[in-house]
Amino acid sequence: MERDAADPLLSELGCLIGLPALRFDAQGCCQLMFDERWLVTLVRHEPRRSWYLHCPISEADATQQLDTSVLRTMLQGNFMGRGVAGGTLAIGQDRQACVQCELPFAEADARSLLDAVERLLASAQAWAGRLRSSEDGRPSARRLGPAFTRSLA
Repeated sequence: MERDAADPLLSELGCLIGLPALRFDAQGCCQLMFDERWLVTLVRHEPRRSWYLHCPISEADATQQLDTSVLRTMLQGNFMGRGVAGGTLAIGQDRQACVQCELPFAEADARSLLDAVERLLASAQAWAGRLRSSEDGRPSARRLGPAFTRSLA
């Protein structure tokens, strides 16, 4: 997807969420903040011909305190994307846990991009809760439930 095609698609997404002036920054990224907590980054990845979306679910360096049961649960959630609505869990260079997903350009229109953002947010909220539970000393290695519930109307 050429940048010329990606820009209007991002603008269409913006119209769907009430931000018609939505555009990429100089680095080709777009970041959206939801509920003053959830930072979703959208990036066009030309070589793979996909959109990449990611959302942090922990503070920087927080993953150093995760116990093995939580890390095991995160790995189980990655298996075939079942615990992350088809996406993956990852630890970034800043040791911040995040959920991420990929949307091939061929499948991308404004509605599918919005759906991907919604799935990502639902997964981020669920996994952030699991991580908070582990920090509070409550059991965190819960059985994984359904892959996805819609969080936005």
